[in-house]
Amino acid sequence: MNNPAQPQTIGKFELLRLLGQGTMGRVFLARDSNLGREVALKSILPGNAFGEESRARFQVEARAMAALNHPNIVTLFEAGEDQGTDYLVMEFLDGEDLGTLIERGQLGRAEQLEALAQACEGLGFAHSRGVVHRDVKPGNILVLSRNGRIQAKLTDFGIAALSNHDLAQQDGWVGTVSYMAPEYLESGQASAGADLFAAGVILYEILASGRRPFTGDTTPATLAAILRQPPPPLDPQELKPFAAMLPVLARALAKDPAERYPDAEALAAAIRAVLTQAVTQATPQPPPVQERPPEPPRPVVVGRGGAATCLSLRLALRQAAAEAVIQVLPGTYQGTLLVDRPLTIQGLDDADVIQFPDGIVVAPGVTLTLAQATVGSAQDVALRLRPGARLEARDVAFRGGAAGGVELEMAAEGSFLRCRFTDNGSAGLLVLEDARAFLEDCQLSGNQDAGVHAGAGASLRLLRCRLQDNQGLGLAAVDGAAVAMEHCEWARNQGPGLLLHRGASARLEHCELAEGPSLGIVCRHGASLVMGDSQIQGNLLGGILLGEGALAPALGPDNRILDPVIQGS
Repeated sequence: MNNPAQPQTIGKFELLRLLGQGTMGRVFLARDSNLGREVALKSILPGNAFGEESRARFQVEARAMAALNHPNIVTLFEAGEDQGTDYLVMEFLDGEDLGTLIERGQLGRAEQLEALAQACEGLGFAHSRGVVHRDVKPGNILVLSRNGRIQAKLTDFGIAALSNHDLAQQDGWVGTVSYMAPEYLESGQASAGADLFAAGVILYEILASGRRPFTGDTTPATLAAILRQPPPPLDPQELKPFAAMLPVLARALAKDPAERYPDAEALAAAIRAVLTQAVTQATPQPPPVQERPPEPPRPVVVGRGGAATCLSLRLALRQAAAEAVIQVLPGTYQGTLLVDRPLTIQGLDDADVIQFPDGIVVAPGVTLTLAQATVGSAQDVALRLRPGARLEARDVAFRGGAAGGVELEMAAEGSFLRCRFTDNGSAGLLVLEDARAFLEDCQLSGNQDAGVHAGAGASLRLLRCRLQDNQGLGLAAVDGAAVAMEHCEWARNQGPGLLLHRGASARLEHCELAEGPSLGIVCRHGASLVMGDSQIQGNLLGGILLGEGALAPALGPDNRILDPVIQGS
């Protein structure tokens, strides 16, 4: 010890060096003179400005840690007092905190996610013992490498709240602002749900390479973002192979604590499920040992004509093996088609002469590849993706669906290239809860209510798409849906070109909203808009309407907004 102002020993512990210091206390690397082991010793800083409050917090930390014995929580060995100095003795962990590892990029994203999952398990154990941490953040998660595997430990229970301790009800806001939950800011009362929200903030940081979901130039601006704004959307394409983590993130960061995971263990399990899926997909499989590569299965050709091997498409679907390719000759194929295994359905001519007028339903978890066909339904949506189903569509017309063109149910995924969504009841494309869709070079026109409707937690990206002549809205996003659009055009829609409502967010780049009899864009109730190098002109009722509760849009100087921006309801 080189600083004469620092003691050489506290109790039976020889102080070796200072590890860190805060406003209330400091932490030393020390040696237990009886056992000969190295420990971390935390003591109250003499003469600190907090007086009795620092001693009270120290006692709370000691009681909290004494109740916790878990592999993902730092272990407390003992607590004591020596000549008026209170101290805690804990295991010494020679590692880095998760915040430093995220900032420096020294640990892969999969390892960072595993560290967070382990910390959540420790947090869940603490909650089960009546301890709320109140300062969950990357800097309070230590990560060690042991035998080639990482181990995370939750640390610093210095401002923890105990369910049976009066201090938790007296001291209001404590913790780190960027990680505070909305309900905590409103009430000042600690809860396990607030700790889960903080874990969701860490999850966003890991997925966004260190960016935080709620920021501002000032502390009040950061608080306002936490209370009212959705986090900036993340691009699923940039998150591969962890894109499936987006629904987990959305639930973890829900403003309403009742919509979050029921406990920290459930959040850890959800993170691990995505990790397992990503690792399985990324693990190369050894090639099969065989003398000759197997011949690809011959496609089944359906229809009437010399090349046909089957007359009935529904019969072909029932008999086809998984991953089979069904080629369809020109004609009209009656009856609803149920796809219950991975298949490819490929038209052998122009889409307009290969028609499925009674719709297609893709079963949960099944992938369908569809090309060069026209799909409609006089009773339902033209094509329905059940929960978790996946569609890859190319050169397909979804036309005349009574209840809509294509509907993606919960967590379904759809990719559309050069597709047309026209003359459908309701919307041309409906993207429901936590579903994801990507559209490129597509046209959405003549639909009754909207070209596109994106619902709760949906993620949608459009590239070089045209939304025009719809009888209602061009595109509607509600309930936290996130939309990104590049080089897209809106024209002559009877309702607003773009509606953002109830926490939805949109990012527009190189887009044009023009010639509408209504408004270009409408934002209401927590909606957020970012727009760059885009143009709004020729809309009869105005360019942008900022309605009740709308957030101030981020409009770059390179935009050309020739229609009025209106404040109203």
